[in-house]
Amino acid sequence: MVKASSREDAQPMTESSNAEVNTSSAVAAGESEAHEIGSPKSLKDAIKPKHKRKKKKSDKS
Repeated sequence: MVKASSREDAQPMTESSNAEVNTSSAVAAGESEAHEIGSPKSLKDAIKPKHKRKKKKSDKS
């Protein structure tokens, strides 16, 4: 019974972590959008592919 309680406790913790990550992602996206308006599209375009490529390489590695 105690183990089941521990597992249930771990689930909400993971949800909280995911929510935090999602918020961080949303904030980063919002910043990128603001930068796109102030800076040339080239800058945002160059940043986006770089992040995607790095993530893909990390996953493959």
